[in-house]
Amino acid sequence: MKPIATRKRAIASADELFSLEGIPEGVVVPEPEGEPATEAAVERLGTRFARLDGQVRHALRRTRDHAGNLSSDRLQGLSEIVQNAEDLGATDVRILTRERELLVAHNGSPVRLPDVLALAMPWLTSKAEQTESTGRFGIGLMTLQSLSPHLEVHCGHYRFRVGDPDISVGTR
Repeated sequence: MKPIATRKRAIASADELFSLEGIPEGVVVPEPEGEPATEAAVERLGTRFARLDGQVRHALRRTRDHAGNLSSDRLQGLSEIVQNAEDLGATDVRILTRERELLVAHNGSPVRLPDVLALAMPWLTSKAEQTESTGRFGIGLMTLQSLSPHLEVHCGHYRFRVGDPDISVGTR
């Protein structure tokens, strides 16, 4: 497929995903193919967030920003990372601190486009119907707000930042 067509398809996938009500189990949204298409999809999600009406955008950001207060345990987010990795089938989770960074890697399922949206939206989850999953409520990783105002994810072609702004392409 030509690069322009691949990018357009990725943008259409992001639009389709953003327009759904929730993330129903088994939803099939075509994954972006390659790095430029993945960046285009992430950028489109960021644009869709930026275009939300003022009060809706404000409420969403306040919910996300105050999620760090959901637990009195400042390190609750670390537990949520491990639980999320387990939900994704990980058998190995590595946590490293470096200067002012907390780096986490696991060998569970890779990031998909619905995961990008779920990471940015409090109470939205792709695991709502998985009763055995600990991360089925869509708020756990938001508790990382007590440690940092943003979360950066690197997985395959996905490089994105959640926080400020809501979703943006991450650094290399």
